[in-house]
Amino acid sequence: YFKSMPDKHKVKVVTMDMWRTYKDVVNAQLPGRDIVVDRWHVVRMANEALESVRKRIRKELNTRQRLKLKDDRFILLEREHNLLPEQRERMLCWFELHPELELAYRAKESFHEIYTCGSKAEAQEFARAWVRSLPSEIEFAFDAPRTALKNWWDEVFNFYDHQVTNAYTESTNRLAKDINRMGRGYSFEVMRARLIYEKQARKPTTKLRGHKPKKGVHDNAMSRFSALDEETRTIEYGPHIP
Repeated sequence: YFKSMPDKHKVKVVTMDMWRTYKDVVNAQLPGRDIVVDRWHVVRMANEALESVRKRIRKELNTRQRLKLKDDRFILLEREHNLLPEQRERMLCWFELHPELELAYRAKESFHEIYTCGSKAEAQEFARAWVRSLPSEIEFAFDAPRTALKNWWDEVFNFYDHQVTNAYTESTNRLAKDINRMGRGYSFEVMRARLIYEKQARKPTTKLRGHKPKKGVHDNAMSRFSALDEETRTIEYGPHIP
């Protein structure tokens, strides 16, 4: 695909997840372009690390406690500044019972801050400090994000040079997967038709056009004049992909 792709010269930057094959293809077919690792894939690793600590703790609990901790996992995965007071209280209760869970949560929160720094240099220094500050009790769980920073350092922090993500592509891929799952194995042709031509994918817009009446005209005359000049047109802008 990339060998025959037209207008390669227009490509300035490439966003991807952390798969070595993607990087090799870009370096071979689009040499010299900056690669940006999608930030969602980076921070997701910290969330998964926290989840591994939570699941490890869950094994030591009774059935009732396991269910409660399972229900509260979404609180732990949420950013702290988004928590409601009652959610924060529930989270702190778990921290009192299991200090290592708080260590993992703080490490997760701190990792997210890599993308809130004021500059690329500041973010890189913050990441180095994050790696050094990992507590030994939960270090094992955060091996994946730590290794990713080491192996994809330039690509992770290229985000500060280009401020691009892969969100649109990921959203489109998710939509395609959902449609394919509901169809239980569509052919490519059917999938393409469902994505492009299905009724829900097309959103026509009705636009009313008319001329405003002159000022000072009587209300009845104004409404009659406006109704005569009003034109209804249906404009379709093509398939809508959220």
